[in-house]
Amino acid sequence: MDSAAIETVEETAVEDSPFDYTIVCGKRVAQFNSDDIVALASDNKYVEFHLLNAQPSDFHPMTDKALTTFAAEEKFADFLRVHRKALVRASAIAHMKRLPTGHYQITLINGLIIPVSRRETSKVRAVLAGRDEVQLLPNAWTRSVEGYTGHPAATEARLANALGA
Repeated sequence: MDSAAIETVEETAVEDSPFDYTIVCGKRVAQFNSDDIVALASDNKYVEFHLLNAQPSDFHPMTDKALTTFAAEEKFADFLRVHRKALVRASAIAHMKRLPTGHYQITLINGLIIPVSRRETSKVRAVLAGRDEVQLLPNAWTRSVEGYTGHPAATEARLANALGA
């Protein structure tokens, strides 16, 4: 698909849709509301959009734009750069956990686990300071940006440990 065709698809999709964000992913056109984006995670050449109610088996829209491109967009002004591979909506962070290795990770309200770089931990702590505890969505699956971290029984055990129950 050439760039003119992609632009036509994007313009048509936006005009005919109640959604405010459109991405062309190869032959697929993904449309969603920008408010549903909880994280952007880069994986080599691509950036994957993680949406609020998406399950692990769902299609995650992807694009070949650089993560820094999205960081500069006004729609992503409330996102934090928590790692060189991830931008996260600040209000979607459920909690941060320190691992036995000394590294940190955050869990988002949809169950997505994202590593936090050492120099960004203070920024995440500042966002979480003074905020009431945020609960995971009822249908959240705990998974990492690198892939799925287990089956539902293991997920329940990890959630119980993460929430200190």
